[in-house]
Amino acid sequence: MRGEPDDLMLDFRSPTGGEFLAMTPVTDRLGEAVSLKLRIEVQLHGFSAQCEVWVEQLAVVEFASALKRLEESRRGDALLQGEDPEDLELKVSSLDSVGHMLLEFKVTRLTVAGDKGRPLSIQLTGGFELDPSLLPALVTGVTDLTALFPARR
Repeated sequence: MRGEPDDLMLDFRSPTGGEFLAMTPVTDRLGEAVSLKLRIEVQLHGFSAQCEVWVEQLAVVEFASALKRLEESRRGDALLQGEDPEDLELKVSSLDSVGHMLLEFKVTRLTVAGDKGRPLSIQLTGGFELDPSLLPALVTGVTDLTALFPARR
């Protein structure tokens, strides 16, 4: 496990590098917590978003396992959802049998407007071809995220 949370940035990028989704843990001092706050930054064809979302330990562990299987077989998909699935949905999947990968995502942030606090949902949804050479590092990074949680007894 690396020492600083910023060292754990997961960098999902397109082959050209123009589109990306970066995921960084906000803290590495969780104590007995079963959830982790992640900072998400996305850039996609001139659109961008930044937000923080909570993910549960089990969701991160399952995503790490599915991502490892995907990296080994180059078939199937791996899904990570936020504690509230409306906040974050991130899916890595195989596009074809030769190993091209797709990243699809939805990030949502709730805010309020006006004196009466009218709730508004701000959302960025999209996807891009994921550079498949990044999969081994992404598997390692997600596995490192699971190490931030306390060991289950």
